Amino acid sequence: MGAWGLLHRRSVAKPIRSHNRQRQDAFRSRFRRSLRIEQFEERTLLSIGAWTPIGPAPINYADGQVENVAPWDSEGRYLNEVVGSITAVAAHPTNADVLYVGTTNGGIWRTNNATNANPAWTQLTDDAESLSIGALAFDPTDPTGQTLIAGMGRFSEYYRAGGLLSGLMRTTNGGETWTQIDGGGVLDGRNCISIAARGETILVAMDNAQSGLYGDVGIFRSTNGGDTFTRISNGNGNATGLPGGIAYDLAADPTNALVFYTAVVGADGFGGTNGIYKTSNAGLTWVKVSTAPVDALLLTAGVNTTHRVQISVGQANQVYVGILNQMTGSTTSDQLAAVFRSGNGGTTWTRMDTPQAAVNGVQQPLQFDRVTPLAGDALGTLPSGQGAVHFSIVADPTNANIVYIGCDTQPAIGAASAIGARDFTGLLFRGDASRAAGQQWVHLTHSSTTGPAGGGTASGSAPHAESRDMAFDALGRLIEVDDGGIYVRTSPRSNTGDWFSLNGNLQIAEIHDIAYDSVSNVAIAGAHDTGVSEQTEDGSLAWREVTAGDGGDVTVDEASLADLNQSYRYSSAANLTNFLRRTVDADNNAIATVSPALRVLGTANRTFAQVDGGQYKTPIAVNAVDPSRIVFGGTTSVFESLDRGETLRNL
Repeated sequence: MGAWGLLHRRSVAKPIRSHNRQRQDAFRSRFRRSLRIEQFEERTLLSIGAWTPIGPAPINYADGQVENVAPWDSEGRYLNEVVGSITAVAAHPTNADVLYVGTTNGGIWRTNNATNANPAWTQLTDDAESLSIGALAFDPTDPTGQTLIAGMGRFSEYYRAGGLLSGLMRTTNGGETWTQIDGGGVLDGRNCISIAARGETILVAMDNAQSGLYGDVGIFRSTNGGDTFTRISNGNGNATGLPGGIAYDLAADPTNALVFYTAVVGADGFGGTNGIYKTSNAGLTWVKVSTAPVDALLLTAGVNTTHRVQISVGQANQVYVGILNQMTGSTTSDQLAAVFRSGNGGTTWTRMDTPQAAVNGVQQPLQFDRVTPLAGDALGTLPSGQGAVHFSIVADPTNANIVYIGCDTQPAIGAASAIGARDFTGLLFRGDASRAAGQQWVHLTHSSTTGPAGGGTASGSAPHAESRDMAFDALGRLIEVDDGGIYVRTSPRSNTGDWFSLNGNLQIAEIHDIAYDSVSNVAIAGAHDTGVSEQTEDGSLAWREVTAGDGGDVTVDEASLADLNQSYRYSSAANLTNFLRRTVDADNNAIATVSPALRVLGTANRTFAQVDGGQYKTPIAVNAVDPSRIVFGGTTSVFESLDRGETLRNL
């Protein structure tokens, strides 16, 4: 059965008027696929009492995409915890124990003991209109540190699926209660990528909209606490200084509550062009501060279209900009095009080295494969690519020359990796603008004895792949969130620190299929990014990994081995790859594992993958009468096995 999903009302696009029709048409073409709606029948809900969480919180021994990450178990083994995808992190400015996370599809959580080896997290927004958090930030004008604001945004790598785009939420009591804000409906249906609150003034960056309308993205501003909003990116840059276009970020100056930066791509040409813009009056008016070398890489269309821009501002007026563009000659991949630094608030800019990763001794550009949008879903078509969600940047809080970048995943493992990566773990770097060209970037993970000098960690540790956001806590530790959860890097300015999990009891996995084994009384589930996992025992919140990566469908045959008090558990990965049949006893011990051949009869011994390819989430069902028979929902056909997956016939 599917564990979560999403339905949205169909959007109807209206005509757009523009002096540049070609640019507008190109913009709209990336949105035009309308959303779907399902008509529900009348239903009667069962009276079942309260729901009890059963996890996974966390998934332990996730040896895929996490390496040497504590805490440890009683035998001294790394637990390598993962929990699921987190979009945003907000660190309390003075209390390192207090962290908030905005998760991709699990709402907002808070911990009050983040310096503990096993932090305890509390869910804060289970009753909210949407659990899809795109942005989260403290309001620094509240000296008590109790005011935060969050924006709804759909950034799941699972086809951009998620909850309602219902605007914003704000709390003034540390997350105990939240107030919904939509500006009278102005923010509904818009995808929030970044947000800031300064008392009654709220700024929101929208990078996408369900309407597909060019006028529904950009920077929006409220001066009355969110009762109303005005689109500052109003297509008339002569009035506000900010042209219409996609706003890819909203970066705050930590030393001046009125100063922000944004990146405009797809500028409509009314009074402004693509570039980095700055406001010194909390968003009322803006000035373009980027120079020609920066602007040359901010591309609306063409071979190297810009798909994401990240900005971070430091304590000494330094500004860092990372630009992600489509790779030349590729329609499926993006790459980090450049990193720029300004040491004077945007007056002048210097291009830093572009971090690269060595594969078999050869330096390679940082590449990001694209996310395929869900059929019929406008969101996901812009911005496109994993780089649009797996890209982070943060300025060091004490050293004005240091910046950190988080990317997708390691490009090579084993002997091909220059830094000793054994799996496709996180890809993170530390840059130092004071160093000579060609020597500015070092790896923030894995070995300290191989790769560029000064890079690495003390124990060869690395967090989960696919970085989404980074921040510093009050102790100067680097906090990183990604598709595996939340991790902390100690001593981030050197290679003497390590990565540690802060996942604790977070329960945020994007589970799309689940089954229950009544022989051993445990659940097994397939989830995006955190693979297939199962409870360790009846009632346990902690789960163990079965397979890593993107989990597929799961099912259980409890009848065939009932006389032996055993069961068959079937699991898969995306597109019915890594299909397994495990024999499990009543004590939840796997005593045998088989990889059924899935050979399709009448096709010269070809496999299911060769004949059909499978859906990303291929349905699997065991026949209730004869459990040796299993059906699979392929891309164009239904297949049935009469021998537990060894052979299939096309129905």
